[in-house]
Amino acid sequence: MKPSKVLLVLAVMFFVGSVSAVGAPVIPYNQYGLAYKGGTLLPQNSAIKAWIDGVNYGNTSVNATGFYDLIVPGDNITVINGTTVNPVKEGGVDNDLIYFTYEENGSIYFANQTALYVNGSSVEKNLTFYATTQKALINEVVAEPGDGGNDYVYLYFPDIAGVSLQNWKLEKCGNGSYSAWSATLSSLTTQVYPTGSNYLYVDLGGNILSGNGGSLKLLWYSSASTTWLCIDRVEWNATVGGTHTYSPSNTVMPDATGATTSGMAIKRIGTPPVDTDDCAVDFIVTSATGRPPVIQEHVVLMLPIFPAILITVLATFRRRG
Repeated sequence: MKPSKVLLVLAVMFFVGSVSAVGAPVIPYNQYGLAYKGGTLLPQNSAIKAWIDGVNYGNTSVNATGFYDLIVPGDNITVINGTTVNPVKEGGVDNDLIYFTYEENGSIYFANQTALYVNGSSVEKNLTFYATTQKALINEVVAEPGDGGNDYVYLYFPDIAGVSLQNWKLEKCGNGSYSAWSATLSSLTTQVYPTGSNYLYVDLGGNILSGNGGSLKLLWYSSASTTWLCIDRVEWNATVGGTHTYSPSNTVMPDATGATTSGMAIKRIGTPPVDTDDCAVDFIVTSATGRPPVIQEHVVLMLPIFPAILITVLATFRRRG
C-alpha cells in the first residue's frame, strides 16, 4: 500500500472515531499521477505544490518515473453549541479549487489542470505544466491613507511593461466568502510610480480595507486553465488578540503584524521585495509611500476650481431658463 493510502486510512479511522467530538477534521484529499512539462516527464525530485486561494496546502516530490503523489489536508471544522466556528482555514473543504505549481531555475510553472477538493477522495490525474506568468507581488498595503482618500496599494511586477491590466485583478476575502470585493486593474486608477520603476500604484476606489486586519490577493487570469489563479496573497492583523479571525480570510499563512494607523502601511522588505509566503517575516509596518504626484496634483487642482465650475454651470442653466 502506498504511503499516501496508509495516511488516508488512518485519517478515516481518526475521523470515524471523532464524529462525536467537538471538532472533526475533514478527511484529506489525495491526488496522484504523472507530471509533464513540454511533453517530457518532470525530472526526479521536482517539487510540486498544491494551492487553495493563494495558500500552499500540499507539497510533494516527483520520483524517478515522473510519478507524483500529493495529499491536501482538510479544514478543521469546530462546532460549539450548534454553531460552526472556523476562525482559521487550515485546509480544503468540498469544491475548493486546487491549482498546482512547479519551480525550475527561478521560474514558476502552473499546471493546465486544476482540481476540486472532495472530502476523502483519491483521484488519479496527470499534470501538464506550462510557462508561467511573472511572479508579481503585493508590495505595500495602505488601509489608512494619511490624506483621507481612497485606500491604495503598490504592486511589484518584474516586467511591468508586459502587464495587461485586464488580466490581473485584486480581491479580498470576507467572513465565509472568497470574494467579498474584487476589481480588475483595468477598472481601477493605476500609475507606474516612481516613473520607470517596477512598481504600480493602484487606487482601490474607496474604503475597501481595514487597518485592523484582513487579506488581499493578486490574481491573474490563466487562459490555459481558463480560471483566475492567485499569484500573491497578503494577510495582516493589527492586534495580539486578533481582529482578523474569520475564515477563509484568515488562514494558516502567518499574518503581518502591527497597527496600521493613519499614514502608515504594511510594506515588504527588500529590493526587489522579499517573498517567503510568511507575511510576519516579509512585511513591516512603516510610513506609507505617498500617492503619485500627478494624481495628487489632480486632486489639489480640482478643489479650488470646483466652485467656479459649479457657478458657471448654474449661470448657464439660468440663462437657458
